[in-house]
Amino acid sequence: MYPKVSIIFVNYNGGKQPIECLKSIFRLNYPQRKIEIIVIDNGSTDGSLKKIKRFHKVKLIENKSNLGFAGSINQGVLISKGEYIFMGNDDIVFEKDSLLEMVQFAKSRPEIGVIGGKILDKVNPKRVISLGYFMNKITGNVYPNKSEDLSKSIDWLQGCALLISRKTLKKVGLFDPV
Repeated sequence: MYPKVSIIFVNYNGGKQPIECLKSIFRLNYPQRKIEIIVIDNGSTDGSLKKIKRFHKVKLIENKSNLGFAGSINQGVLISKGEYIFMGNDDIVFEKDSLLEMVQFAKSRPEIGVIGGKILDKVNPKRVISLGYFMNKITGNVYPNKSEDLSKSIDWLQGCALLISRKTLKKVGLFDPV
């Protein structure tokens, strides 16, 4: 069974990047009827908003000004219906199986509240940019995770590709917009 997933991202003068992101969502190996797409536009003036409006499946929130990432994502979360919420940037391009794999992992490990995506270089997709980070609790220094071992718990995830269960969001609350 496939749970409903709300994919939320923010656009602010993103040019063609949010369009590439939306197209990649429609190519996902996940039932489209189980995907809700929410885009929050923060007052774009570059024509990207007009292009996003062509995607009729998208729930669009149009802000008159830039509320920033956290404030805008919170708007999307508040209207979302998914059991899981994927929060991302407008410049990501989903790999075909990425959402399916993240949701399957989340379902198999319900004690994990937040799952980060493997971030690949757009130009050279074989190059991994991020698998998360570890932080030295004494010095505050941050070190990249170099292991693809999914059982590892890490300290910090890239905010550009996060899958969060609604249950976790109810426990921890929304992002601090400050």
